[in-house]
Amino acid sequence: DRFPGKDLLAQLNLNWCAPLLPFQIDGVKALLTFRQLLLADDMGLGKTIQAIAALRILIHRGEIGSCLIVAPTSLLAQWRAELAKWAPELTVSLIRGGPDKRIHLWNSKAAVKLVGYETMRNDVMVRTPHPAKDTQWDLVVLDEASRIKNAPSGSSRAAKRLQANRRWALTGTPLENYREDVLSILSFLVGKTPVRTTATTEELRAILPFVQLRRRKADVLKELPPR
Repeated sequence: DRFPGKDLLAQLNLNWCAPLLPFQIDGVKALLTFRQLLLADDMGLGKTIQAIAALRILIHRGEIGSCLIVAPTSLLAQWRAELAKWAPELTVSLIRGGPDKRIHLWNSKAAVKLVGYETMRNDVMVRTPHPAKDTQWDLVVLDEASRIKNAPSGSSRAAKRLQANRRWALTGTPLENYREDVLSILSFLVGKTPVRTTATTEELRAILPFVQLRRRKADVLKELPPR
């Protein structure tokens, strides 16, 4: 079994707003098991919910105390709503506004910080000390991680400067056939350990099963509720 252990969703006696599907529980267990994971399920399979459930369990087990979620600005409200639904006891800070207000929000005691890619880039790339880049995060989650597939871009370079003990990347975009995209996201996942830029497509395909969990809708069709 790639994800050993009991059903951790029930183990902590946490209340959940709805049951997770079996493949989603496997995804939660994978996120709990691996400190670096690319969750690449198809769109509509609940990557956001799986990530929230896993980070909630990690916080309640005392394994993490701080989490930064980076997402496209258009999805921040959705993340906030899903956090309120699936982990209502967690404090959440949405980082936005002018520079002074953002510094205050970065320094807040909230367990989960939510920030858009552009704001993250602007605050991490400043030359002066800043909590965005100086904080040692217990967990950093990149939603729509294809946003960093272009390695030279500002958002990509900023994301790789974030200091984190755990790193998760979420994307529904297939990555198997795009060598440069995979290299950039792997560089984020491994943190300070360099990814060899000369790795061949075949070598990357050999590595991906150890860092990527991908389920297609066709794979889990029998588990999905009727439309």
